[in-house]
Amino acid sequence: MTAIQVSGGASFATFSTHPDYRRMLAPDRLTIGIFLPLRFYKGDMRVLAEDVLPHFPSHEESPVLAAPW
Repeated sequence: MTAIQVSGGASFATFSTHPDYRRMLAPDRLTIGIFLPLRFYKGDMRVLAEDVLPHFPSHEESPVLAAPW
């Protein structure tokens, strides 16, 4: 098995063990969506902490959605 090379940012292990990632991409569950970067960045991601993100409905606000994304 070949290791995936990461050139900055978080590793695959960090994402694959994150609770939200595991909820959206659960094994044996249908997932339809697209991941797009909110901003292109190079290097330190702390600059993204100052961005204001749009409001997305939570599971409580929209019980039909298992994981809004």
